[in-house]
Amino acid sequence: MSMHDTDISDVELGYLDAALWSSTHDDGEPLDVMGVEAIHPDTRKAMLADVTAFVKANRALLIASGLHDSQIGHDFWLTRNRHGAGFWDRDLGDIGQQLTDACAQFPEVFFVCRRRRKDPPMIIELNINLNVIGRRNSLADCNSRAFTAIAYLGAHFVNADASRRQAQVEGDDGMLHDQDILLARVHTGNATVEEILRKIAVLSAELEQDCIALRWPDNFEGVLVGPKATTWGDWDESLFQRFDSNVAY
Repeated sequence: MSMHDTDISDVELGYLDAALWSSTHDDGEPLDVMGVEAIHPDTRKAMLADVTAFVKANRALLIASGLHDSQIGHDFWLTRNRHGAGFWDRDLGDIGQQLTDACAQFPEVFFVCRRRRKDPPMIIELNINLNVIGRRNSLADCNSRAFTAIAYLGAHFVNADASRRQAQVEGDDGMLHDQDILLARVHTGNATVEEILRKIAVLSAELEQDCIALRWPDNFEGVLVGPKATTWGDWDESLFQRFDSNVAY
């Protein structure tokens, strides 16, 4: 942690990540498959307030600990909630004990999973990248992932239509790379927004994708859903490719 660093976004992300993977949904499924976008804005605001208060009150100790920002957020959540890991088991000696004592000033907290009262949109659109970094991406491999995605969507929602499209995406190396993208239009039935996000997050993990782009056609809003959605930044409407019903898969 830098002495002059006043941006605690990395601390907050570590805190949110630890909160999600150490918590479960009503059916026992870990919440980390849903991603931070599933956290209610008011809840996230309260979590950020706690993180900010903890960092400001203990900045000297945190700097002396030598921990990375994300580790600080991670350990703050675990220690304040009396989990079996945290500041106290990092071999930090007296510093670890002082940080543990500081966390005791914050009460234990937990998530409450609720269904949204309003009806969710009935239709969603998806962009699913069929290429996987570090895996074979032959035509046969992409076909297999496409069939897996279509089967999953058909099994978990009312119905799904899909088409394929080739696109060029700029990679980390600054070069354009060909991408095979599955475009889907899905009828979600009576599923709540939380259920939709959770199911799409599970699909993203099954396909070994960082995230899947989801768009609500009715209000022109979208979100990235998946285990590493936060690493891709905010939703960008200009990058989303619309489903074309005239091009069936």
